[in-house]
Amino acid sequence: MASRTKKPRARETGQSSNPQQEYPTTKFLSLAHEKAFPAMLSRSIISGRRVNLAPKYDALLVNKLAAMGWQNLVNLPQKVYPRLVSLFYLHFKHTNEEEEDYTVISYVKGKHIEFNIPTLAQILGVKQSENKIYFQTDAQMAQVVGDISKVYSTICIDKVTGSNLHAKHLKPHLRILHRFLLENVTPKAGHYDAVPTFNAYLLYCFEVEQSVDLSFIIMREMDLVSITRGKSLAFGALLTHILKHFKIKFLGEAESKVDSDISEYTLNRAGGGDVLLNSLNAPDAPMEDPEEHHQDAMPPPQPPAFWTDFMAMEQERYNQRLQWEQQMATQMAEFGNAQNSLIQLFGDFWMDNNHRHQELNTRIDHIEHRVDAIYQYYFPPPPPDSK
Repeated sequence: MASRTKKPRARETGQSSNPQQEYPTTKFLSLAHEKAFPAMLSRSIISGRRVNLAPKYDALLVNKLAAMGWQNLVNLPQKVYPRLVSLFYLHFKHTNEEEEDYTVISYVKGKHIEFNIPTLAQILGVKQSENKIYFQTDAQMAQVVGDISKVYSTICIDKVTGSNLHAKHLKPHLRILHRFLLENVTPKAGHYDAVPTFNAYLLYCFEVEQSVDLSFIIMREMDLVSITRGKSLAFGALLTHILKHFKIKFLGEAESKVDSDISEYTLNRAGGGDVLLNSLNAPDAPMEDPEEHHQDAMPPPQPPAFWTDFMAMEQERYNQRLQWEQQMATQMAEFGNAQNSLIQLFGDFWMDNNHRHQELNTRIDHIEHRVDAIYQYYFPPPPPDSK
C-alpha cells in the first residue's frame, strides 16, 4: 500500500520561526521588532533637564513658561529608564497627524500605550492651544507668519534672517529660554549654539505672547525620532512620567539620572544672569553682543585658546563616558534578565525531570508488585507441613 506524505503544517500568523515563541510577547509585538531592538537600544538618550534657578531669575524662564502654560516642564522626573525608552520608540507609530485626533501608539512591557493631544496635555499638566504648528524650514515659517524678518528682528540683536543664526545673536534674555527649548521641547544632541528655524519661531511666540500647542510639538518630535535613523532618543525623563501614567512598572529596570540642572552656571555660560535680566528690562534697546566690543573698551579676560580646547575635549570625553555607562547599565540589566531566565528554565527542567523520575519509580514499583502477584498466583507457596 502506498504511503501518504504528511503535509507540513502551515505556521500561524504571529508565530516566529521558533515554534516555541509566539507574538506578541511582553517585550515585542513581532519578530521584526525583536530583531530591530538592539539597534534602537544602542542609541543615546536625551534625558531633558530640570530647572534649578534662584527666584530672582524667574522672569527669564519660569514666568515665561507659566505664561505659556508650560510650567510643569520645569520639574521633570529625576530618573530615566533606557530600555523602556527604547521599547517605546521601537513600537512607535502615529495616526492622522494633520487632524484633531492625531494619536501616538506604542507598546511597552505588554501594555499598549495610546494618547492624543488632549490626553498628553492632561498627562503633562500643560495648556492646549489652537495654534498647532510644527515645521523645519524658513519657507514653511513664511507660510505661517508671512514676513519672516519680523521673527528674527524680534528675537535677535541685529539680524533679520535665519542664516547662520546662533545663540550669541539672540537678545540676551532669550538665551536661557533657547537652551531650555533645546533640552526639553525640541531636543537636540551635541552643542546648543545653533538656533534651528522652528526654535526661532518658538522664541518669537514667547516674545509676542502667542500660544502654541506643546503636546502637538512633543508628539511631532517623537515622530521625527522614530523615522530618523540613528537619531538620539528624546524626552527620556518625560517618558518616565508618561509611562508611569500608563502604570508601566519600573521594578528591576536599569535606570540613569537626568542630565545636570539648568542652573546659574548655565546662566553664566549664556552671558551672565545680570546681563540677561538687564536685557529683559529693555528688550527693544540695541544691545552689544558680548563677543563684540568697542576698540577703546577694555576687553574682558578670556581663557587661553588651549584651555578652551582642553575643556571642550574634557566635556566630550565626559559625555562619551556617560553614554558608555548608560549603555553598559542597560546591557548588564539585559544580561541579568537573561541569566535569571536561564536559571528559571533550568529549575523548571529539574522539577520536571524529578517529577518524571518519581513517576518512573512508581510505575516500576507497580510492575514489581504485579509480577509478584502473578508469580504467587501460578506458583503458590507449598502448604505448611502438618505434624
